[in-house]
Amino acid sequence: GEFRWLAVPYLATALTDPVADVRVAAAMTLSEIGSEASAAVQHLIVSLADSDPGVRTESAAALGSIGPEAAPAAERLGQCMTEEILGVAAAEALGRIGPAGIPQLIAALGHPDPRIRCTSVAGLGEIGEDASFAMPPILHLLQDSESLVRHEAIRTVARVNPSSPDATAPMIRCLSDPDNQVKLRALAVLADGELSSDNILTALQTAEQDEDPDTKRIGGESLHRFLSRRSMKIGAESGAPPVQPLREIRYQAVADVADLAPNKPLPVTVAGIAIAIFHVRDQFYALEDRCSHAGASLSNGVVDDSTVSCPLHWARFELRTGRNLSPPARSPVKTFPVRVSGTKIEIAI
Repeated sequence: GEFRWLAVPYLATALTDPVADVRVAAAMTLSEIGSEASAAVQHLIVSLADSDPGVRTESAAALGSIGPEAAPAAERLGQCMTEEILGVAAAEALGRIGPAGIPQLIAALGHPDPRIRCTSVAGLGEIGEDASFAMPPILHLLQDSESLVRHEAIRTVARVNPSSPDATAPMIRCLSDPDNQVKLRALAVLADGELSSDNILTALQTAEQDEDPDTKRIGGESLHRFLSRRSMKIGAESGAPPVQPLREIRYQAVADVADLAPNKPLPVTVAGIAIAIFHVRDQFYALEDRCSHAGASLSNGVVDDSTVSCPLHWARFELRTGRNLSPPARSPVKTFPVRVSGTKIEIAI
């Protein structure tokens, strides 16, 4: 409850308990306490060298949960990238610590493990505009050999500085990416950024004529948003009152009810976003098909009552809210409105 901060010194002492399970539980509890556990930062830094891998991983996660006040741990977290699971947890923590973690995250963008590259670029996205000077290495990842890394790099461009002139050409090149999700995400970023380049207009017009139905549809929607934003900008510069475009929630049919067996997730793609649909106890749920820990597909996960467990590291999420219920995930996954209309399952973005 509200007095849990009183336990922090005792939990910090428990990090040195001779039983590894006790040390793991202490780190996990400090993680749950979050920013109020800042007094334990130095103890958690020491625990990053614990003999037990679970203690090391949970200590990194706890430092991330503490947030900016864990800035003294940034350098040590950067040194943790040599281990697979710990490296992912360390990258997540650096993103949550904030600007103090930027140098370590930039260095990790060249890591040989794609999961660490992916989590590191996502961490820079979580930091946001303060990481704008990292745009050159972020843009370089748009050519990464792993599609998951390219996809996350596009998301980060949108969160850090989508209006950077240097981003225009690399983002347009992404429209030729062999991975459809990368291509569709790039369309959305080009449409919603503040740039008004004629090259972007040409690229969106080309996408609207694409043979792939998803690219054609999303290209048309992106072109509409781009032109609406450009006309509003021109109107503002001329002194004319801008016309505000109507925004509405639009549902899109993605599958038949008969396609979705109970407790068997169904992967679909809507507006360039991979989504997993779940049918549990006559209720339907829609979550982004990407674990918030290491990016594994939740549509390949295990459904148990009202939760789904990631098939890679067994992080568990609540279907209704997307809330993370167990480590190693430390953040929720996005949920989407879903409904049944007749025999169709419909999702809104």
